Amino acid sequence: MAKKPERETFKLGEVVHWDSQANDGYWTKVGEVAAVMPPKCRDIPGLMKQLGEKHNCIKQSGWGFARDHESYVILVHPPKGKGRPRLYWPVVSVLHRGQPKTKRG
Repeated sequence: MAKKPERETFKLGEVVHWDSQANDGYWTKVGEVAAVMPPKCRDIPGLMKQLGEKHNCIKQSGWGFARDHESYVILVHPPKGKGRPRLYWPVVSVLHRGQPKTKRG
């Protein structure tokens, strides 16, 4: 039986990127780790609201289901003059360390 690959781990403030699909297009999102979520945690009480207020983020709604592993809330700043920052909670397996070599979108 093949061994599962180890999940990559990230630290607060570390730059990450991932590709996502929305509105009939693919986009590369680049941001920084704003929070480390422990396993089986959907939201640390008040954390998302606190992060949103601290970074003047667009209001975020539901956060989906708790993950059975450590996961990360990512703060993405829009291009200059294009709105407010946004918080995302992507699946860990799609996250990559650092800036992308090429950008989509």
